[in-house]
Amino acid sequence: MIINSHRSRAVVFTKEKKGTKPDISNFMKLEKDMTNMFKKTLIASAVLAFAGTAQAATLQATASNVANELVGASDAVNAVDLRIVAGANYADNDIIRITFSNNSVKAANLKSVVRLYSNTETDPAEPPVWDEGDANTELDARLNLLSTSTVDGQLVAVYRVTNATINETTISARTETLFSATANALTSANLTGNLTATFSAETANGQALDTGGGLARTATLVRLFDQFATVEPVGAGDNLSAVIDVGADRETFVDDATTVTGHFNILTQKTGTPAAPVAINQGVTATKTTYTLTGDFSWALRTTAAPGAPVGSLLADALSFECNGATPVSVAVTAASAVVECNGIQNLSVDVDVAEGSASVIPTTTFSLSAVVAYDGIPTSKKGTKTLTAGAGSWTLNGSSVYIPYMLYGPTAEQTIQLTNKGSQTGDISASAVVGGQVIELGKVGVSNARSVTSLNAAIRNAMVAKGVNLSGPGNFAVGLTLITNVKAEDVTVYSAYQRGNGDRLVVVNDSNGATADLSALEAKIDALNP
Repeated sequence: MIINSHRSRAVVFTKEKKGTKPDISNFMKLEKDMTNMFKKTLIASAVLAFAGTAQAATLQATASNVANELVGASDAVNAVDLRIVAGANYADNDIIRITFSNNSVKAANLKSVVRLYSNTETDPAEPPVWDEGDANTELDARLNLLSTSTVDGQLVAVYRVTNATINETTISARTETLFSATANALTSANLTGNLTATFSAETANGQALDTGGGLARTATLVRLFDQFATVEPVGAGDNLSAVIDVGADRETFVDDATTVTGHFNILTQKTGTPAAPVAINQGVTATKTTYTLTGDFSWALRTTAAPGAPVGSLLADALSFECNGATPVSVAVTAASAVVECNGIQNLSVDVDVAEGSASVIPTTTFSLSAVVAYDGIPTSKKGTKTLTAGAGSWTLNGSSVYIPYMLYGPTAEQTIQLTNKGSQTGDISASAVVGGQVIELGKVGVSNARSVTSLNAAIRNAMVAKGVNLSGPGNFAVGLTLITNVKAEDVTVYSAYQRGNGDRLVVVNDSNGATADLSALEAKIDALNP
């Protein structure tokens, strides 16, 4: 007869076999078995003694950080050990379900029979202890794998409890790992995201069982990250940005500098606070990295031939590269790009010395960097590449900047903006406008030639219209303007004025004409430069 105490879950009775007598000839073996049973009973009693505290089912697993690149370059990846810690007493025919978040788990790698082990730590203030190597702590109860099925893309493994006895409690007992083997236990093609396992249980008659545990009822087995996530400067100042000094006739950077150094590396995906690269447990093996740096490199190429060095070849003292401090596998430089090949995953260092270049002036340019990482998967016959891109800095000019705080625009407003360049340099003029509190970059609006006057009236109006500014009404409105000219600041003056309808022309004071600007004197200068 079976007396099943599912309601209280405190004690579980099993069948009593009548008429069974001990084998006298094997008495010593029976005595040993009774001794082991006594030990297990003591352990079970000790656990029950403090089982009045909250018990809850939990799953135990240490997640493996797997590279997304490996998922695409392998047939299978490894799982990790997964164990169940029971929070209730289980009886024969109770059901436990483990639901995996995707169908990557190979069902054949799940054990068909799972053992349980008692928690031998009787002090609830101490962490539990399970000794899977001690036969005295192994319970008679077993989890038998009944079935596996895929439901909505998730693998569900169903276990049935068997051989539960009166001498044992499963409260705080822990199973051995559910996997018969963790190596190659997951099918890569089905690993569509992080892999988790979630616990649920019910009695033989379908009543929910062991419902505590909260978030701990779910364990993460695999977390996916990009092994090659970003290419970026090693430090905050390790890009190639520099400011060309127009006061030095664009022959040097500011502070008479002629050198710039950039350092770039490839990082795995970052997480946490503060964000830091993840340690990858299962990943691919990088075989080479090809860096391509785009920008204006014409200044680093020969304009005259030398023995063994034709026109257009690299001036090695002007531009050089290193891979982790070592010589690159190869370097190829054109006027518009530099391609550097490094072994494996190596940092790229770029050393610039414009004083050793061939250009009479340093060009303005914007640098962009791409890194193509080639790698081997598992097996090595499975290969792949990953392309990463980043900005790498720019060379800009510290030319003239003139701010016009007030300029009237609208259907009845007419502007006069004249930029005078008295120097020997020629440079682009760019502008930005403040309209309704919003800064609008208007881009290039003209070129200031040496010793000339450039009218910007129409160019600025057209640029504003192109950016969506309505100049047709219903009324006039004020705009703030900033003019940037890539020539020496002391060589630039700007005449700014506006006229409303048939009214007088009103001069606007700006950064270059000063508070005591005289309209007639400025107009005389303009007329003299435009005979």
